[in-house]
Amino acid sequence: MTLASRATTREPTGVRSLGGLPNTQTLETVKLGLVYRRNPLLVQYLYDFHYAECIGQGVATMFATMREQGHPDPELTAGDSYCRVMLPARSVDLEVGTL
Repeated sequence: MTLASRATTREPTGVRSLGGLPNTQTLETVKLGLVYRRNPLLVQYLYDFHYAECIGQGVATMFATMREQGHPDPELTAGDSYCRVMLPARSVDLEVGTL
């Protein structure tokens, strides 16, 4: 017996950071990969203990990976008290198998 069922998934994933963009940062400078460290001591700690591989590459890596996988570009938004990155997923048809 074959169970033929199709579903379309479009589940975005988001990352939200408390605190707005630092004084000199804009959404465009973030997209360009220009780095501003709000807390340099914390950044250095994360790097020294291998929690961060490369300082300042996160957003650039997200854009490149999403494009390589055929997804839309990440959506960046910022307010006075937050920054948010949404990773939209492309539509994927799923086929449920056979019984």
